[in-house]
Amino acid sequence: MGLGGGFVMTIYSKEKGQVESLMAREVAPLAATEDMFKNGTVDSVEGGLAIAVPGELRGYWEVHQKYGVLPWADLIQPTIELCRQGHLVSPYLENILRGRATRIYSVPSLREIYINPETNTTWQQGDRIKRLQLAQTLEVIAAEGVDALYNGTLTKGFIEDIQNFGGIVTEEDLLEYRFPAITRKRVLIVAILAAIVVAAVVIALYFTVWKPKDEPTDGPHKMAIVANGMECADIGMSILKQKGSAADAALATLFCEGVTCPQSMGLVESLMAREVAPLAATEDMFKNGTVDSVEGGLAIAVPGELRGYWEVHQKYGVLPWADLIQPTIELCRQGHLVSPYLENILRGRATRIYAVPSLREIYINPETNTTWQQGDRIKRLQLAQTLEVIAAEGVNALYNGTLTKGFIEDIQNFGGIVTEEDLLEYRFGAMRRSQSTGIILNDEMDDFSIPGKDNVYGIPSSPANFVYPRKTPMSSMCPSILVDHEGNARMIVGGAGGSKITTSVSYLIMRHLLFNESLMDAMHAKRIHHQLAPMRVDFENGFSEEIIKGFSDRNHEVYEVSPGSGFAALTAISFDGANRIDAVFDPRRNGSSSISEM
Repeated sequence: MGLGGGFVMTIYSKEKGQVESLMAREVAPLAATEDMFKNGTVDSVEGGLAIAVPGELRGYWEVHQKYGVLPWADLIQPTIELCRQGHLVSPYLENILRGRATRIYSVPSLREIYINPETNTTWQQGDRIKRLQLAQTLEVIAAEGVDALYNGTLTKGFIEDIQNFGGIVTEEDLLEYRFPAITRKRVLIVAILAAIVVAAVVIALYFTVWKPKDEPTDGPHKMAIVANGMECADIGMSILKQKGSAADAALATLFCEGVTCPQSMGLVESLMAREVAPLAATEDMFKNGTVDSVEGGLAIAVPGELRGYWEVHQKYGVLPWADLIQPTIELCRQGHLVSPYLENILRGRATRIYAVPSLREIYINPETNTTWQQGDRIKRLQLAQTLEVIAAEGVNALYNGTLTKGFIEDIQNFGGIVTEEDLLEYRFGAMRRSQSTGIILNDEMDDFSIPGKDNVYGIPSSPANFVYPRKTPMSSMCPSILVDHEGNARMIVGGAGGSKITTSVSYLIMRHLLFNESLMDAMHAKRIHHQLAPMRVDFENGFSEEIIKGFSDRNHEVYEVSPGSGFAALTAISFDGANRIDAVFDPRRNGSSSISEM
């Protein structure tokens, strides 16, 4: 998630009797090769080579074009304002920043935004991180549309940033970015609900007749939004209250999350608009065993996020594309709040942030010279400018337009292989930020399998997931909508957290729908995880000791997961037969929810 990443979206319309999926994932650059990470370095997770071609914004645009009601710019404006005011640092973000402080200090583009200039430490809970550059980017995207990034105002600088990091994403990568067509599955039901779930964003319009964007939406209805970003649910709800569609609200919320959430910042992990491997990618590019697949230029895959957004907007959007981006542009200018979670993330990665100039610029408070803390606001002014270009020019601004060249040059300066021909998942993405656009770059190249090497989640390599140009890596994302025998939605759930997503989603569904626990109790319940490889049971502290003992007695290897590494962060909405609606976010990473009746 985030403009430099990708997403998977599930859209359900009871009226139409169909479910649609949009896969706007990142893709490998045209220059990617199967053996590009075979040397075993960190290239696949940090630095330019880790950056794939993003599909996020293209996906947003597609959603808006099809389902949007409000103008595109209206959806972005709240995030632009948030970038300018500064977004709050949550406890989770504080921990993330603190834990990665060293890396943040070492990367100038991260240090600029994640280090508090007054304390020279990472931002803390309650701080606000301003993203003034990102606000400017968002203003461009709001005004020009998706092409601002893919083939417009922002493209050149965006590509130059990537290539300066050693990345291999090119302007051609952005221009040629495509994701699988939206698939449809007919279901034999009649109509009154529209729901959208995108990984960690859940939107529902309940008890209303949902109609295509060229027809009016009438009648009283209940609405609910759950998001990981602390200020993002309110932004999404504001779009719904403007008579925007569920797709409009989802896109506006996603733009906001792209600024405020550690995952979307590339701080944690991140239609099928996933990232894909660059054309220059090879199967053995990471086989040397370094960190190239998780940090630096080679870790950067071709992003699909923006392309996916565009696709959703084109099909489901009602409001103008720029209206969906404008809230995020404003958020970037105002600064988004640092949550406790984000404070922890920044603090834990302070060393890496300091080491990467492009990260240091935004994640280090210039007054303290530490990472931002809870309650601070992080301004993303450059990203606001990028979003303004995308709002104005559309998805091609990144993939084949204004932003393309700079974006590709940034990747290639980081050592990446994404090219213009090609055009955020693990913590801090590729540990690189496009300084011309303010966009945090993904590290989706690490989602591919490296021959003979387990990935960061311990999953063995698979030939089916080896790197290949324009290929999308496999994913555990499973945004889910559960309906009853009459087609009424009972539960909507999504999440972020790598291989733990599927088990966490299943566990939440089981406890809520089968064991009749309240959604709140089910969400807060301690979790267990087994992914078959390695043969180990992971569990959270506080999980039933009796059950864990039972596993041990049966010779299972059991392992208590530390609070810092955690399980997947979920968001969910549930409905009951009494017309009640409940919306809950995961306490493991904080979030926001909003319920309204109109």
